[in-house]
Amino acid sequence: MDPMSSDDRDDAKEGLQRQIEDLREELAYLQQAAGERAQQAYEVVKEHPGTSILVASVVAGVIGFVIGQQTEAEKHSHYRFRW
Repeated sequence: MDPMSSDDRDDAKEGLQRQIEDLREELAYLQQAAGERAQQAYEVVKEHPGTSILVASVVAGVIGFVIGQQTEAEKHSHYRFRW
């Protein structure tokens, strides 16, 4: 009483195998692209270390500010103000 015949299962299996192979190819492409981007970033940092440090500091500051604001908002959201 199997609702799928063996042909249907074989077709489904082949379809999944094709999808897995497509995903593997896409992952390999993305890994190559990420490697190229990392190399480009390394070269930019190597050529302009001061600017790179400034940008990293500003980004870290913005992230810290946002985390601090979120933490304070959550901290004060539990209080009920009585007028």
